[in-house]
Parts: sequence; structure tokens; C-alpha cells
Amino acid sequence: MDTNDVDIDISLPEATDQQKTSIEDFIMDHACSIKHLFTLLSYTPKVRHLKFLNPIDAENFNTIEQPIQLKNLTKFSMDIYRMTFDEFEQFMKKFASNLTNLSLNIQHEDMSYLNAKRWENFLRANLPQLDKFYLKKTVYFADDYPTPMYLGEQNEFSSTYWLEKRWIFKVENDFENLIYSIKPYKKNWFEYNSKSNQLSNCVQFEIQDLSLEKWVKTITINEHILHALSVTQIYHLEISLAISFEDLHRILLLLPDIETLSLFRLEFLDPQYISDEEIQLLCSLLHRDRLKKLS
Repeated sequence: MDTNDVDIDISLPEATDQQKTSIEDFIMDHACSIKHLFTLLSYTPKVRHLKFLNPIDAENFNTIEQPIQLKNLTKFSMDIYRMTFDEFEQFMKKFASNLTNLSLNIQHEDMSYLNAKRWENFLRANLPQLDKFYLKKTVYFADDYPTPMYLGEQNEFSSTYWLEKRWIFKVENDFENLIYSIKPYKKNWFEYNSKSNQLSNCVQFEIQDLSLEKWVKTITINEHILHALSVTQIYHLEISLAISFEDLHRILLLLPDIETLSLFRLEFLDPQYISDEEIQLLCSLLHRDRLKKLS
């Protein structure tokens, strides 16, 4: 289902036994109410993959008294714009399912979505069979918007639960915004030719944009880094664009735990002449105690 009319009204009764379909993949690129969503799902009892936008009336979860029985549902994807973590937990408990794959694209400002301990408690209690977990949490930065900080404990996505699940946490900036993500483990650039396999030190920060002033006048890369550090330590830094030596030095001062560094291109003030000051800074960079790999 796909439509641009967000005010569409779906007037359907719950499906009778004769009206139930054999649909296994149900993708709805349209927001609707809780009632309408569960009515539509009554027509698809055999659905295996469900993807939709979060309901427009997240506060009305209590109108659904019984969990919906979708015994074949194993893959669940949702874009979240209007739903707090509290509401998300209530909503997911309405699905009596055996999910093995959960994918969430979270645009809501609620920083509770970055609380690893809360995620652990919820997933253990409600989705014990979950094998693959994909989470994308966008944090917005704007001149006229006070971006909320994460106020929980640092490094909780590196706890035993997440390491055993092999779900890896990553941070990257995208224009003016910051993106936190969780994905199943795949070997990263910083692990090749390395004997170490410490998933607890796998947190990576990828910088894709340094010129944030093009998008927001009062936000710098420092704000992105400090926000990320409120959630986790950073061990691996990938800079996917050309960077001046001065900017790199300033960034590394904020990230003392960096073990590996990948640079697209390092630029000096004069491409044909490296000053004594730049040589000294370069030497200090290469002799950082924790830095093990530079590429």
C-alpha cells in the first residue's frame, strides 16, 4: 500500500475467516491509526514480513485489548516518527510473535532509544528469539533547536549482552545530523590484518561532513563528537573526506581512545612544503599511545 494522502480513511470491518488472505509480505508506506492497522492485519494472518510507518495515534494503544496473533511473523520493520520509547514498548507487546529480525528507523527525539540497558531488558523479555537487530537513530541538530543530550550511562552497547549477540554499535554524521546505528557484526576495515578480535572495542565513528556551517551556522563537528561521547567511547575513526591537518588535530584531541584511524586525504597548508610545526604535530599523532593503525 502506498499513497500520498495521509488523511485517507480506511473503513473496513475485521476480516471474517472467508476474507483472510495468504499474504506473506505486507509493506505499508502510509501512516494510519492503531485501529486501522490492526484491522488490516486481521486480513493477513499468514504474514511473515511486516513493514509500516508508526501509527499516527500512538497514545491510543490501550484501545487494543488483546495481542494480535501473527504466528508466522518473523521479520518486522518500522519507521518511527511520533512514538516515544514508552509507547514503542506498549505497541510491540500487542504483537504475539516469534520475531527473529527487527529493523527500526527512529526519527523521534526521545533519547531513551539510546538506552542500551533498557533495550536489553525489553528484548530479553519480549523477543527472546531475535537474531538480527537493525536500529538507526537520527539525532537532529539545528540553529533554533536545542538538541537533547543522552543522560544515561556510557558504553552500555558494549556490555556482555550485546557482545554475545554480536550486534555492533556505530556513529556517523550525515550533513547536520548524527546517526547512531546497531547492526549484526561484519568485519570492519580496522580489523583486517589485525590479530585482535575484541568486539568490546569495535565502536566506530565515521565523519562524512566537516563543513556543518553549510547547513547550520552555530553547529560544529565538536557538537557531534561530544554528543557521541555521551553515549559511548570511540575507538575507530574513519574520515571519508579530505581534512586539513589542523582540523584532524582538533578532532583527535577530543577522541583520546582512538586505536585506528582511516583518512581519505590529509591536506597541509602548503601541499609542496610541510612546516616544522606540522611535522611536530604529525609526529605526535603517529606516536599516540593508543593508536595502532593508520591508513
